[in-house]
Parts: sequence; structure tokens; C-alpha cells
Amino acid sequence: TNSSDLSFKLSYYNEYKSYLRMGCDVIKFKLKSDELVMFVVMCVYAVICPFNKVEESFNTQAIHDVIYKTKYIYYYDHITFPGVVPRTFVGALAVAMPTALINYVTSCSKYLTHQIARFILAFYVTWCFSTFRRATKNVFGTQVGNFLLLLTCSQFHFMFYASRTLPNTFGMCCALMTMSHWFNRDWDGFLWWSGLGVLIFRSELMILLGPMLLLLVIDVHKEHGPQQNH
Repeated sequence: TNSSDLSFKLSYYNEYKSYLRMGCDVIKFKLKSDELVMFVVMCVYAVICPFNKVEESFNTQAIHDVIYKTKYIYYYDHITFPGVVPRTFVGALAVAMPTALINYVTSCSKYLTHQIARFILAFYVTWCFSTFRRATKNVFGTQVGNFLLLLTCSQFHFMFYASRTLPNTFGMCCALMTMSHWFNRDWDGFLWWSGLGVLIFRSELMILLGPMLLLLVIDVHKEHGPQQNH
């Protein structure tokens, strides 16, 4: 009985090891000083221009409702005014949860809460980009990774929109993580992050990630196909 219980626990762990790996990546990850510069620049843009674009309004309102309307889901804006195109609540929830905790502790104004939410999103983007940059350094060398960070920090578009609650921003995080796992040849992580990005945030990511998956299938077939024939 003990051996069967042990076998069940091992199979359960193996089935969900991808979830555990993703969680450990978040916990163990630490930003370096040069990567912190990127985060600071993103926050500066958020402070200089705190206003919303129209496309940001859904996620901004969703973050507001999670923080201030809490369990009264019936009064959430996405139910009262659902709009023409259904949109996911996952990205807004990922930003709203830590923001709500900070708001509960500090009792700050809605304006500052909005800024905190943007800072948290900017941190998510910095984390994803830094993971991608480190994977790039592993494949192409330190110099390429350093120039990647320098060029990205010196341009406006990426740094400005990194703190904006656009669906594209959440999809970009998934795309960066997907390509990071691709460079590291971690196929489980590649499949999980690409599925998350395509199915939840931006379906058109399949145009970018689909050929990568096709190359993976061809590569696996080349490695294991001849052995099966023998």
C-alpha cells in the first residue's frame, strides 16, 4: 500500500511539475542592477503620463472593481457594460491582487492605487524581459544580452507601454517567457506559456509561436523518428 501511495504521489508530481517550475522561477528570480534601471524608467513614464488610452479602460476598470467592489461581482463593470468583444479578466486579476494588498495596508487614494497597479505591471514586464535577456545571453553570449538591454531601454515605445494595462502588454509577457523557454530548450515551459498567451490573451500570437511549435515538432521527429523505425 505504501509503495502504491508513493507511486501515485510521484506520478502526481510529474504531471504538474511544469506548474511547480513556473512558480519556482517567480520565487527565485532576482533582478540585477542594470535590469532595475529598466524598471525605474518604466515607472518614470507611468508617473509622467498617468492617463489611460481607450484600449486600457477595460483592464483598468477591472483592476478597480477587484480592489474596491471585491466580492460584489454583479456590480463589476465588465458585467454591467460587457462591450461587443468578450475580454479576459486574468491579466487584470494578476495585477489587482498585489495592488489590493498594498491598498489595504496603506489606504492610499485611487490615483496612487492606479499608479501602484502600473508599477506592478511594469515589474511583471521587467521580470519577463529579464528572463528573455538571460536566455539570450546563454545562447548568443553576454555582449548580445547587454546590447539587447541597452537598445530596449533607449527606445520609447516598449518602455512607455510596459506599464499600460493593454491586452498586448499581457500577451507580450507570455511571448517573452515562451521565447525564453525556447532558447533554453525547455519544451514544457514553452508549451505552457505559449498556450497561456494564445488561449487567454492574444490569439494572433499563434502567428509568431505557431511556426516555433512546428519547428519543435520537426526537431523531435528527427531525433526520435529513426529510433522507432529500427
